[in-house]
Amino acid sequence: LDILWVEEKYRNQGIGSALIREAERTSREKGCRFMTLGTFDFQARPLYEKFGFSVCGTIEDCPTKGHTHYDMIKQLDDSSDEIVIADPCAFEIQSGDEDDAEYIDDKLVEYNWAKVSAVHDFEFIGRKIQGNKDEPIAAGFAGVNFWNIAFVEMLWVDEPYRNQGIGSRLLSDIEQEAKNNGACIVMIDARDWNVEFFKKFGYTVYCTLEDYPNGYSKYKLQKRL
Repeated sequence: LDILWVEEKYRNQGIGSALIREAERTSREKGCRFMTLGTFDFQARPLYEKFGFSVCGTIEDCPTKGHTHYDMIKQLDDSSDEIVIADPCAFEIQSGDEDDAEYIDDKLVEYNWAKVSAVHDFEFIGRKIQGNKDEPIAAGFAGVNFWNIAFVEMLWVDEPYRNQGIGSRLLSDIEQEAKNNGACIVMIDARDWNVEFFKKFGYTVYCTLEDYPNGYSKYKLQKRL
């Protein structure tokens, strides 16, 4: 569940609940086994808990000192869990497009900034190493958001060049650039086959999602800079 937002004057009318129920129903139809989301203490944790979401990971002092980030999860395998919560909603739920998503994202950012002020604009970080054929043999991409939280989105080294310290160098360079741009924490997602690499560099697992995909786990890691 990436974004959930209700205009202030329409809150407490069951709209958020109706949207969550619809998201869960659609997810079950598509064969999803569970739903995950991230939220802060000033957002909607109590609403999600009302629908059976539970906290699976916590980061203290995030996005700023005194606040907390929560990762939450709900199993969707059991259709009997589709509890009808008595929150009537007089509005019709319609399909949205990418323009709607962009608009809602802007409104959610506006809400978040009213709670915790933005420090600066988003900073993109990209690093690559070229091979002999002018094609990248390794690359890493990250960003520092408006709350000085860095996210490493991708880190990749072509197989013939692995175990030569290239990935380590890229990660170190990205971390330094993130720190130069004000980042105080960096976050990354990993799987069973690469999580130990990040642990070597001081990353700690704060959330584990099992069977993501089936038979494997997804790990959310963080490191203070």
